This record gives sequence, structure tokens and C-alpha cells, in this order.
Amino acid sequence: MLPESLKKAGYTLAGKLYERLSGEEVVPYDERNSMDEDGFKATDVKSASFHSTKQDPHKFDHAGQSFKKLARQGVVVVLVAAVALVAVSALTSSFKNRPVKIKLEQFIQVGEIYGLNGSAELSYGMDMDALKYVMFGDDVEATSSDAESVAQAEKVNALRNEAIAALEKSILLRADKDQELSNGDVVMIQTEYHAPSGFDLSMYNFIDGSIEYVVSDLTIGTEVDPFAKESMTISVSGLSGSAVAEVTPNSKTAYTYYLNYTWSPKSGLKNGDEVTITVSPDNAKLQERGYVVLPGNMSFTYTVEGLSEPVAEVEDIPESLVDEMVSVADGQLKKAYSALMVTDDDVINTEPQIISAYFVDKADKSNPYVDVFSDLEMVNGLIVLGNFSVSQAQGSGDSATTKEVGGYYCWIIPDIVKDTNGICVYRGDGITQKAYSYDNEQDVLRDLQRNLTGFNFTQVDFS
Repeated sequence: MLPESLKKAGYTLAGKLYERLSGEEVVPYDERNSMDEDGFKATDVKSASFHSTKQDPHKFDHAGQSFKKLARQGVVVVLVAAVALVAVSALTSSFKNRPVKIKLEQFIQVGEIYGLNGSAELSYGMDMDALKYVMFGDDVEATSSDAESVAQAEKVNALRNEAIAALEKSILLRADKDQELSNGDVVMIQTEYHAPSGFDLSMYNFIDGSIEYVVSDLTIGTEVDPFAKESMTISVSGLSGSAVAEVTPNSKTAYTYYLNYTWSPKSGLKNGDEVTITVSPDNAKLQERGYVVLPGNMSFTYTVEGLSEPVAEVEDIPESLVDEMVSVADGQLKKAYSALMVTDDDVINTEPQIISAYFVDKADKSNPYVDVFSDLEMVNGLIVLGNFSVSQAQGSGDSATTKEVGGYYCWIIPDIVKDTNGICVYRGDGITQKAYSYDNEQDVLRDLQRNLTGFNFTQVDFS
């Protein structure tokens, strides 16, 4: 039976068995760095190929391929045959007697350094992909296409990944300084290893160490705040529930040309909603001009406030405001009547009169209605209906006739809201008038309801 320690570690043969068979120590190698007296120079580790301290790296590649060939032939494949299990058990015993040394500082990876001279930040971490390769080699391949072999290979690879994940959590990295850096600063980054629980990695001897990183090539310039009023403006327009946000770079500021803003959500906004604004700076262009956006200042959250709240219930509209809106419609109706220039020869069938009023409210206020007649956007409003009828004399003598003029009129007064002071108001600049040829109120209402889809109609009393 496979030893529990190997099950836990997901141990494989590609790298370590070669080391044991050849008697050579396998360490990471970077062609850009020379080997030191310990076999490796751990400066600026960017990738991990293999290098032997005794042979040319190409010879190792050849030896590794030979080993893989043996593995495919079943000579050294674990979990396949009893003979192989015996061999692995013997190797396990050998490992316990002589654990493989792994110098952790060789896998410290220094990332990018952001910022200006005096305020830069350094990123760093462990190159776990390189460490996994040194410990386990390539992923295990199934010896055949049968389901059992494939499942076994997947299981071993999964165990390896679990072991590496546990190992990553057990290695702490500490830097004596990683912020407010200047050119010439020397940063020491050191490892602190703690054996992971749940995995027996005793076949490896993880040795703590440290590297030094010298800060250089930082630009001297000015830090840019991409969300300051000098850089951009965010505006939110509309009513609460249907407002729209817009971000506008300040064209008068030289560096804003190199700041690209995105934001979300953009529409359907109400008071209390949060809009996340993200900037993507062209730092190369900015630094050429002596500016930089620090990596910790790439997003900003704006809270929507100060929007007028649409009235949802007719009871919330003061009677005085209803009378005021009806009065506006009545004035428009009398103006249309006066334009007829009625004479004594004309017959007034119906004097100008307001006959009814309806409060209309859209359930989905995030998507304002656009009136098909006049592009009027609204989420609620007051509809006022009025009419008059006149039979006007046309011609004289035997050829005299009459013409019926007037009819029903509708006024839509949009967006009845409570402003930021809690006072109920309406949008006077959006009043829309429509004339109808119908001779009764019900036909007018049916036409309105057909066009104002999604709105509830409630009749309103007025004096």
C-alpha cells in the first residue's frame, strides 16, 4: 500500500527521482543570472527552469526525458504495480534519511514598483509555480487511456495542488519596508516557514532566507488624485429612481487626457445608491510629464444624494398644488378658445370647462416613459381634461354654413415630486397639450391609457 506520507504530499518522481538517480542537486535556474557558490543567485527571480550544478542544463532536459520514457513504460510509475510500490517505499525511506534542501529565498519574486520617488510601493510574493515544479516536476500523465489510469493521474495532480496551496499559506514573507520608497533604498525581504498541517512534507528541508532589492529608476514628480475636482466631475441628473450618472474629465487639467474613467451603474439611480468609478491611467505617459496615479487610488465610490423623490400616492399631493395645476390647464384651455375669435354669429355649444383630472404613476420608475407624441419623459404626472364646442358661421347668404370647432383637450403635467426640502412641486417646463377629435371623455381616456402603458390612473378631486 502506498505510504500515507506520499499520499498526503502527492509526491511524484519527475524531479526528485532524477536527483536521486543522478546524485545531482536540482535547483532553479535563470539564464539571466550567474550561479553563485551555493549553486544559485537569487536576485530578481522571474521564471523557473531547471539547472544542475554538475551538468549543462540541456543534459538535464535529456535525462528528464529519459526518465519520463521509463515512467511511461511503467518502470517507475507509482500506484500502478506492486513492484513500483516497493521501489517507491525504498525511495521514501531514503528521503527520510536525506531530505531535499530547498532554499526559499530562491523563490521570492519581486513584482512591480509603483509611484514616485519618495512615495513608491513595492509588490512581492512567492513564485509558487516554480516551487511546485522543483518539488514535483511536470503534472502526472495517465499511463493509458483507461478510466482508472486517468482518475489516478488526476488524483495525484490534485494532491500536489493541495500540497502547494497548503505550503503557500505556510510561508510568510516580510519586508523591512515596502512603502514610501525612494531611489537607493535597500529592501530586505525574508521568508518565515511553518510546516503546513495535513501534509507530510518531511522529505523536503525548507530553509528560510532573504534577498535584498535595491530601489532605482523612480520618477521625481507629482502624485495625481484622479477623483479630485481638478481631475473630474460626476453629475447625477433626473429623479430618484430614474437618474443618470455622468463622469466628465476636466479638460483644463493637462494630465486628464491620460485618465480613462468607467463607472457603474450608470442609470436607474436613486438616493442612497452607490456609483463605483474606476480609472485606468496611462502611467507611462503620465510619468513622462512628471505625474503618477498610485495603485491604491484606482477606484472611488460616490453616493447618490440630493435627488427629488417622485410622489407615489395621490394623497401626498397637497390640494392647493392640484388646484394650481388644474388652473394652469384651465388657462391653456381658455387661450385656445379665445384663439377662435368667436362672434355673435357663432353658436357656443359648450363653454370652456375643465371636466376631470387624473394622477398617473409609473410602477417601474427606473425606466421613464417617453411620450410618443412629444418625447416627454416622466414617471408620474397629472392629466387634466377639458373641452369646449362652438358652431362657427362660414360664408353668408344662401351659401352660409356652420363648422364645428373645439372638442376635447388633454394636458399632461409631468413629474410631481418632493424636492430636497420635502416640498411638493411639479415640472412646469414639461407641460404637454394634445387635442382630440373625440366627442366624449371615455374615448379620450382609452386613448391615453393605450399610450401611457405601465401607468396607474387615479381620479383626483379639485375645486
